[in-house]
Amino acid sequence: MASQSSKNGSIYDFTVKDARGNDVDLSIYKGKVLLIVNVASQCIQWGAIKAALLKLEPVTKDEYYKLNH
Repeated sequence: MASQSSKNGSIYDFTVKDARGNDVDLSIYKGKVLLIVNVASQCIQWGAIKAALLKLEPVTKDEYYKLNH
């Protein structure tokens, strides 16, 4: 579940859980483009979705692209 620090803030005001249950403060991504995919880590389709997202990494060749999983 995401927590928000201000009522009318931006995406960077949220802290979310990663697939390992660790808190991730989205403010660390300020200035970067975000693609947020909300999929249950135990979902049977997650493997296919993750594989497709990993294929994007070498295609973009962008220093700002990072897949957090």
